[in-house]
Amino acid sequence: MALTGIQIFKLLPKTNCGECGVPTCLAFAMNLAASKAELASCPYISAESKALLSEASAPPIRPVAIGSGDNVVKIGGETVLFRHEKTFVNKPGLALLISDTMPADEVAERIKRFKLLKYEWIGLVLRAEMIAAKNESGDASKFEALVKKVTDETDAALILMSDSADALKAALQVSAQRTPLIYAATDGNAEAMVALAKEYKCPLAAKAANLESLTLLTDKISAAGVKDIIMDGGARTVRGAFEEQVFARRAALVQKNRSLGFSTIVDRRRAYCQICRDHRPVRLPGGKPLPTFGCETQHLHRSATADDDAAGDLSDRKSDRGFTGAHYDQFCADLLHRLR
Repeated sequence: MALTGIQIFKLLPKTNCGECGVPTCLAFAMNLAASKAELASCPYISAESKALLSEASAPPIRPVAIGSGDNVVKIGGETVLFRHEKTFVNKPGLALLISDTMPADEVAERIKRFKLLKYEWIGLVLRAEMIAAKNESGDASKFEALVKKVTDETDAALILMSDSADALKAALQVSAQRTPLIYAATDGNAEAMVALAKEYKCPLAAKAANLESLTLLTDKISAAGVKDIIMDGGARTVRGAFEEQVFARRAALVQKNRSLGFSTIVDRRRAYCQICRDHRPVRLPGGKPLPTFGCETQHLHRSATADDDAAGDLSDRKSDRGFTGAHYDQFCADLLHRLR
């Protein structure tokens, strides 16, 4: 249970040194209780108090790192609902999907594109940081070979996607040094997936059909000893995913629901395919048509902030309506602009 500001204040050193960024220990305690500060900001807290306060002061959305070396995707760690309250430090990650059923020349082309597609924007280099390797063949050896090829030829952080624990274990044997995300644990295979995550010290995705089932699953995984969790609530349409992300984010940040206090992963392909099914070309400002590269990508959110096309935080976009007509087109154009 979360502690109140006064309960936290009683455990602080009461030096009022101001080194935490606020003038008094009481103000710092209130910020901790509201998840607007981090315990590490206090340089004089005792080890005993730190141990007591660590869980209570942990960010509502747990920080998780995927990858190793210079290309580590850090997500989560948010303490506020909107970016005007506090800067979001960890940006969302983008992953290119590669399946072990693809021909060798297509795999090579996608790896080539992954390495080439980089954009400079105000001193920053924007790129896809991850590759999602998917075991669609059901063959553990083919999946292992694909993962090894991706590991050898790129610096990508990895998402290993399979329903088979045996296939994932084979892939982890050649990629564990990259600290990949294991995707995904479900209610039916949670025990085997948790064992892999603990053995190889990797984060684990939890996948369920809805947020209610997902809450039960994350509790089960946490109780088994795996704390670095990424959530997939199952929504695969623009509207469904948007509503799901906003609900989960508010549950974690406003209601302090620890069961939903994790970053999310969403498959963006289905949203673009929905646009294709509607047979309504979506055009960007200036008349440029919306490209179809979305059918190849996964999107890993820093937290549950937006719908399955978004790379930015759209939690301040409020609408009770469906996305139809010109409103839908502009919405998609806005999302793509944020991606690029």
